[in-house]
Amino acid sequence: MPTLHQQIRTAYCRLSNRPVPERWIEQHPQLADHCRIDGIVHAIRDESSPQVADETVRSMVTLARSDENAATVLLEALVWPVRSRIGKGSSAEFRDEVLTNLVLVIHEADDLDRTTQLPARLARRAYARARRRTDLEQATRCREMQVAFAEIQIALPDDVAEIATDRAHLQATLATIEQHLATGQLSAKAWEDCRDGCLAPAAGWWRIQPDRTRTYRGRRAVEAVLAHAS
Repeated sequence: MPTLHQQIRTAYCRLSNRPVPERWIEQHPQLADHCRIDGIVHAIRDESSPQVADETVRSMVTLARSDENAATVLLEALVWPVRSRIGKGSSAEFRDEVLTNLVLVIHEADDLDRTTQLPARLARRAYARARRRTDLEQATRCREMQVAFAEIQIALPDDVAEIATDRAHLQATLATIEQHLATGQLSAKAWEDCRDGCLAPAAGWWRIQPDRTRTYRGRRAVEAVLAHAS
């Protein structure tokens, strides 16, 4: 199945050699400087003339909101700054996600008359939106996996004797930790990092402190206390 960029590229290739439509020029006379549609793309990508690129982007954004061909031309022109921001190591799914968000950014942008460097700016906005959405989806999946694991554990049959033994061991461990917290041999911050990073996910709660470094340090501090107590 072709990627979103391949689809945009195919649609653009059918338009690139055509003259700039008269209705585009009527609404934005500066587009008459380009004989063909591919000239518009070259103007947007030309880093040596940023003012011309910005003015062309402003015109094409206005047209793209009601003209499918104009939207195709603008997306093709902005693919370069988008790809330079994404990098070569990204997945095809993420690249499609960025291009999808680029469409939304184009339709929602309301400050283009007050800003400059529009090709890079629009690409940056689309990338940031896609990254936020991807990070949120990953965090949601992690929480769902933690909750699902906890539900499986709770559903298992438990032996009463094992429950009593585990509870007694837990109470003794917590008493030891509280004692060392009171004497200052264990910092409250180390205990908080260990508890939020290790105990919360095991109990099916959300990981309050996702920083692995702080969780690791807190766990090592607690382990040292328990080793000394034993």
